[in-house]
Amino acid sequence: MNILEELYLGNIDPQKRTHEYDKEYSTLLGYADRHKSVLQAALNEQQNETLQKLIDCYDEMCSIGEINAFINGFKLAAQIMIEITKKE
Repeated sequence: MNILEELYLGNIDPQKRTHEYDKEYSTLLGYADRHKSVLQAALNEQQNETLQKLIDCYDEMCSIGEINAFINGFKLAAQIMIEITKKE
């Protein structure tokens, strides 16, 4: 695992900050939880298992996307730093 992944995964934590301080994120999370509960109540056991597998896959895809975006952000920042330190 490289240093950027370690930083992203929280093994290196320069500052603690979570989504719990983000009101919009918290609001959307509440909506999603309510919709999930309604849907789960309407589904049978097999359908609920399928729904949970879908949610798990989506969570993993989001995690991979977030890691890649995090790493790409650092790469872009490094490229900007190189560019601004070039002598013209």
